[in-house]
Amino acid sequence: MELDKAMTDFLQQQGIFYKMFDVIRLVEQDGHYICKYLSDGSCTVTHENCYSFWGRDHRCSNCVSRQAYNENRQHVKFEYAHGKYYFVIARPVMLGNARYVLECVMDVTEQFTQYNSAFPSP
Repeated sequence: MELDKAMTDFLQQQGIFYKMFDVIRLVEQDGHYICKYLSDGSCTVTHENCYSFWGRDHRCSNCVSRQAYNENRQHVKFEYAHGKYYFVIARPVMLGNARYVLECVMDVTEQFTQYNSAFPSP
């Protein structure tokens, strides 16, 4: 699919993205379908909703992808799901003549656990 190649080309140009994040996906705002960048360097289009990753059946109330798309600027958030903490970067990108949101998700549970144990509660 043309979108697979466009995303693969884009991420390869960006270099280190795919080595830094646990999940990289391209979100289309109207249909919520996503194109996932896989660890082997390929991409696959899925028909999942973007929020299914978080175990939800509806869009997040603090959806940074929607904010990034609507405001045409990067947004970030922390999300807690499945017993883990995640850091999410949502950045609008143009591929061809269409705007999408590139979501980069990093599991930061270990960093949060280390930070919290270094600073015990009063």
